[in-house]
Amino acid sequence: IQLGGLRVGKDESAFDTFIGYAGNVIQDTLVPYGDFDTNVVQYYFDAGNGFSAVISLEEGQGFHTIDSYVPHVVGGVKWTQGWGAITGVVAYDSNYEEVAGKVRLDVTPMENLSLFLMVGYGTDDNLTDPTYAWPAG
Repeated sequence: IQLGGLRVGKDESAFDTFIGYAGNVIQDTLVPYGDFDTNVVQYYFDAGNGFSAVISLEEGQGFHTIDSYVPHVVGGVKWTQGWGAITGVVAYDSNYEEVAGKVRLDVTPMENLSLFLMVGYGTDDNLTDPTYAWPAG
């Protein structure tokens, strides 16, 4: 259900959608995704001048489902102009009590060419899966 900027229901994590996923690239798992199927309460703001933002409270899915009354929290800001965009998202995982973030720079140097660069970082002190932590650590 969406009314204005408020969205409530089942959707993908704003950690993925707001930043534009990872595009069509060969290796799109180096900067990790959030959940693809989660219950959310989100608010999207668009100033109309290129600035937009999101705040999202999320339940997670599978073993990422929240295990207390504290939801996962995602926040993001974006600046879009004719040259491209810069977007940043930050997420708090309430299960692991860890934080992750991504920044994406999109550049359109000419009409038929668009490029992007995305970097991410995550704390992983409480994460027990070593295969997940190496790209961000």
